[in-house]
Amino acid sequence: MRPLHEAWSGVELVPQTAYGLRIYRNQSCLLMHTDSPETHVISSILHIDHDENSEPWPLVIEDFDGNTNEVFLESGDILFYESSKLLHGRPRRFNGEWYSSIFLHYYPKGWDGEGLKLDSHYRIPETWFENFSSPSKSKFSKGGSEFLQMMGTSFVEPFYEDGVSGLKNSIKHNARSVKTDQACVQEETGLTCS
Repeated sequence: MRPLHEAWSGVELVPQTAYGLRIYRNQSCLLMHTDSPETHVISSILHIDHDENSEPWPLVIEDFDGNTNEVFLESGDILFYESSKLLHGRPRRFNGEWYSSIFLHYYPKGWDGEGLKLDSHYRIPETWFENFSSPSKSKFSKGGSEFLQMMGTSFVEPFYEDGVSGLKNSIKHNARSVKTDQACVQEETGLTCS
């Protein structure tokens, strides 16, 4: 699989992790998140299969232009994406018996992931929130509740159905229809299906 990832990304890659077969059951969800920039730079999801009676369960990805995309994968589809840069998840509950995929993660040869980790840690000042004026702080809470609730490396927006505001105006993609315009999709959104 590495040659496919290298062809898509245009760089020599080092394999990091393969997760799967990961099986999701009825009512599963995956909160919006980004993956580790130290190791999960170029990634893919290979959709194995799902039960025939399940409802479509899209992967939600926010592209480089801030658009929210819902990508529907069928058996055998592969989605390539930059998982440490693009916010992604499956915030809607899965309705079905089972859904199975394999997740592959790589990083570029010579990648300084540990240095990057320290860089991102020190880039944001500890007092960043104190710089907001009092009226501006109110946009981060509503009636004492936070608009954005962090859960580990994931988040949920509790005032929106399915926990994500961007789903209201999302762009829907069937992975097989995206294939015909790979260069455009790769260039403009960071998403490509094979």
